[in-house]
Amino acid sequence: MYNILYCVLIGCLAAAILCLLFSLYLTHKNFHQIERLPDILWRAEKGTLSLDDSGEFIDAEKLDEYNLILNQVIFTFIRNNMLTMQLKEWQLKKTISELKALQLQINPHFFFNTLQSAEEQGHHIGMRNTHKRLVLL
Repeated sequence: MYNILYCVLIGCLAAAILCLLFSLYLTHKNFHQIERLPDILWRAEKGTLSLDDSGEFIDAEKLDEYNLILNQVIFTFIRNNMLTMQLKEWQLKKTISELKALQLQINPHFFFNTLQSAEEQGHHIGMRNTHKRLVLL
């Protein structure tokens, strides 16, 4: 009777130890993958993240949930950065085109005002020839 009890107790302890070792292995593996995330995101932001042969960011051979989630997070991060850069470029182009439009509006007025001022000065000073030439312009 005691032999059976000892065998069951030793079996339960062995199973518990095996479960603990297996959970330790899984925790270490998953923690290592999560620990790599800031480095991967930093390299993705800098544009130095290299893709593997399948076009994935992380090992495609290891199809566990962490690799799939990490691939999606990196893809979303890179896409978000790309869209943010495109938005900033479009805003810059919009600002430049608005400034060019304002410059095109200002230049003719400035030229007209300069000629009108010169024409008035020529009229007041008594330079009829200059007055007539500026009026012709």
